[in-house]
Amino acid sequence: MKRNYVFRFIAVIAVCCAVIAACSDDDNPVGSTESYTTATITHWGFDFSEGKADTTVNWNENKNDGETITWTPIGERQTDGVWFRTRVDPNRTQSLGKVDISSITSVDTSEGAWDTQPPPLSKDDVVIAECLDGYVKFKVIADVDMLNLDDDWSVQVSYLFSSEPSFPK
Repeated sequence: MKRNYVFRFIAVIAVCCAVIAACSDDDNPVGSTESYTTATITHWGFDFSEGKADTTVNWNENKNDGETITWTPIGERQTDGVWFRTRVDPNRTQSLGKVDISSITSVDTSEGAWDTQPPPLSKDDVVIAECLDGYVKFKVIADVDMLNLDDDWSVQVSYLFSSEPSFPK
């Protein structure tokens, strides 16, 4: 009788381990063929193709694709959020909300596809943006806490850059 309980206990543990191993990590947007990079975007800008902030002081020589701002991309002053603004003018972002980032495989580049008044960034939001030399899709991976926001308006993201308006499946 005790032997049956031991075998049942071991079977239950084995099934639990198999289920846990099969589950995916929801905070990790990495797909089967996509390779995401984690970065912190600030008001000083970020170059997604290079994977770093360009610290060139002269803005005209700077290669950053965009930056974080605490006003809307169309210039309205706000105190309740952080937005991403592209260097491409007018602002070229598409806020997709809380969707599976790996499901985004292409960018609608038509004029009407870009958000004219995007919502502020929040954790798990997915955004597509036109860069100076391609396109990026990124997911906000940490809370954007306005009460404890640093002076650089830092936002942590996981992103995938593409020189074309498409991403691998």
